[in-house]
Amino acid sequence: MSTQWVVTGSAERITLTNERHAEATFTVSNKGRLADRAVFDIVPGDGADRSWFTVEDPQRLVPATGSVAYLVSVDPPAEAPAGSYSLQGRVYSADSAPEEDSVLSGRTVFDLGLSTAPAPKPKPWWLIAVAALVVLVIGTVTWLVLASGGDEPPPSDTIGATPPPTSAAPVRMPNLVSLTMEQATAELNNAGLAVGTVKHQQNPAQNGKVLQQGTAPTTMVDSGSKVDLVVAVSLSAPTFTHPSSGGSYSGSTVTVSWNQTETWVAKWKINTTKRSCYFYIGHENRDCQWDAQASADVTAKTYQSSFNLDFQPALNIGRFNTGPVQAIVAAYDDFGNLGPSATVEYRVG
Repeated sequence: MSTQWVVTGSAERITLTNERHAEATFTVSNKGRLADRAVFDIVPGDGADRSWFTVEDPQRLVPATGSVAYLVSVDPPAEAPAGSYSLQGRVYSADSAPEEDSVLSGRTVFDLGLSTAPAPKPKPWWLIAVAALVVLVIGTVTWLVLASGGDEPPPSDTIGATPPPTSAAPVRMPNLVSLTMEQATAELNNAGLAVGTVKHQQNPAQNGKVLQQGTAPTTMVDSGSKVDLVVAVSLSAPTFTHPSSGGSYSGSTVTVSWNQTETWVAKWKINTTKRSCYFYIGHENRDCQWDAQASADVTAKTYQSSFNLDFQPALNIGRFNTGPVQAIVAAYDDFGNLGPSATVEYRVG
């Protein structure tokens, strides 16, 4: 059975620098129950050429229900004509032909040599008329004051008036991609900018480095602006605090709880399943199988696992017996990708 792949781009549009360079991130998810080797490449849109794009480490092992991120460099040549271009990410299994199970992402668009500066808006005619009227009134009042020998006080609204504030000078956005979080923070501070919202994406190969920035490099922004970042992380597996591995618990409900090293994690996936066997008098358990797996997404580091413990006669020589229980927990990143899981096994009944 072929692997069920899903590939998504991090942005619908990217902006090239003055040096004709940009980077885009694509996330490949394995929705199957088995790990598989994924091959990722780029399908250029009309007018673009495959040689414009470079994929970092295109073949990787993607764990079952896991995800990996691919970094794509976009470098069109100097002779490429101006216009709008696009690219799509394509993923397929390394052990099969691309046409058998390849999946495409949505289109990511970029402009080459096109000005994005908005056209200046014409000033409304009534503003010009009002300004002329104000000048006329001020000139008339001044003439009257001077003609009366200067005894009249100036208009009260001109005394102690506060000049309008001047806007901060714009600054150029630095390129933060591939920098560590500490380096990116220092670059922003040096430019008179600040870190905005930080999101985390599971990508052990780039752990600790900036994958995306909310404002494209070289863009002119107001001093003091905040810049959102996407930072690569290598999620750790949760650590169970209850139940104890190999422990036995009476009843059908057991509280499962765990700790997580990363304090920013806000959601986990937990799977629980019970093994059941026929118990034959005077013999070991036989005909064992795992029950259907129960799955849930939780926002707290705790979960109430509950199981059916009905005992039933079996062939009149034994009865249906509950076996061990497994609980498997993994943390989500801010983009819905799962990190490594932890497993604890215990008994109920």
